[in-house]
Amino acid sequence: MGVAATVSLLLGYALLTAEPAEAAKGGTCASFTAYNSADRAVSPDDEQFTPETKQTVTPRNFMLVRGTYVSFDVNLSTFEVLDYTLESPSTGGVPAEIFERKTPLFAGTLTGPMDLRVVREHIRMERGTGQNLKIQAKDCQEGGLFQHEPEPGLSYEHVLGAGFTYEPGTPGQDGPLCFTNGVLPGYDSPELAILVSNTATTATWSVPAGGRMGMVVGEDAVEGGCNP
Repeated sequence: MGVAATVSLLLGYALLTAEPAEAAKGGTCASFTAYNSADRAVSPDDEQFTPETKQTVTPRNFMLVRGTYVSFDVNLSTFEVLDYTLESPSTGGVPAEIFERKTPLFAGTLTGPMDLRVVREHIRMERGTGQNLKIQAKDCQEGGLFQHEPEPGLSYEHVLGAGFTYEPGTPGQDGPLCFTNGVLPGYDSPELAILVSNTATTATWSVPAGGRMGMVVGEDAVEGGCNP
């Protein structure tokens, strides 16, 4: 990976894990609204969380995360991410479902309350006692927009959305795995994680304790060697 891509990854990680900075200028980032919902359609009785929310909540079935650029759903029993979609200049201004799902592979379900933080373009969700999972995401046009972190470690299966394909990967690789739909370049961004297997539309990663799986799209992905 080039120096520019490495710097971009480190900056993206710092933005997600440190105190949130001001939103990017020029409309490149916006803000999320999250809905603690019984189903996957926003309903009037959903508990709603807007920017500047930081609290512990009692999870219902799903968290519906909606932003100007990014939207996705989270199954709160497993932290499986569903229908991760981006709509921005990087996608040609049309919605692009990048991932059909990102699935943590573990037996059982998450227990206990959920810590939730929504601050400007950032959202952070964390739940679990024996198995703990954390999701961090940004509502921005491009860059490092998402990461999933387990404690202890486990495997993840990623399934791309319609029209997207992965490049061939080598089992055991610990670097980025590119994908595209011919318009939007991107890559799975592992940290202390290795590729178990992949096909044109799926990738399975093994993520140890202390590791995480991120995602980078747009110009940062091009700088990392991935092209549309």
